[in-house]
Amino acid sequence: MGFYVIVAMTVLNHIAYKGSKMLISLYAIDLGATPLVIGILYALYSFFSLFLALYAGRVSDRLGPRMPMLMGSLALACGLVLPFIWRGFTALFISATLIGTLYIFYTVSAQHLIGAFGEGHKRTRNYATFSLGVAVTALLGPTLTGFLIDSIGHQSTYLVLALLPVGPVAFLLFFAHRLPRVTEDAKRGGQRTMDLIREIRDRGITI
Repeated sequence: MGFYVIVAMTVLNHIAYKGSKMLISLYAIDLGATPLVIGILYALYSFFSLFLALYAGRVSDRLGPRMPMLMGSLALACGLVLPFIWRGFTALFISATLIGTLYIFYTVSAQHLIGAFGEGHKRTRNYATFSLGVAVTALLGPTLTGFLIDSIGHQSTYLVLALLPVGPVAFLLFFAHRLPRVTEDAKRGGQRTMDLIREIRDRGITI
């Protein structure tokens, strides 16, 4: 049961995340942004996470998954509600920076937590299910965002997307005791993954 809760939380968060990447581009165009400004806004989603991914893994190892996942979900919700209450490019830049900087903590910790739900083939199956859930959000996020923009406009769409992470935030605040403990084996597996990513980056290979 706990495994599917993690998948459901990730789907909700990722729908909001994927949708916001499309929304920020379309909203910037509506505000009269140049292609350069749109490119910078979009790049902010990935720029800081590029440098923080390995650190996020260490934080998850040290503090456990709950706090990093809660921080990432809160940052996503706050980053999405900001353009709703504050119209303009400044809000968009702050929103993209906030989400791009902190949401990586949720992503890394959730993947780390999936490793605590089983061993061997079961763990492989869990990762496959988790990846499928994330893949579905690539369809649902932009589709929902496009429909909402047509129906209620750009700023109101930000508010609707900001409501999606509320579920994960509530669960992590009040029901986090239902999450499994990360076993030592899972920690070692996560550390091996981080070591592999570090080695790949040291070789100059982009992932």
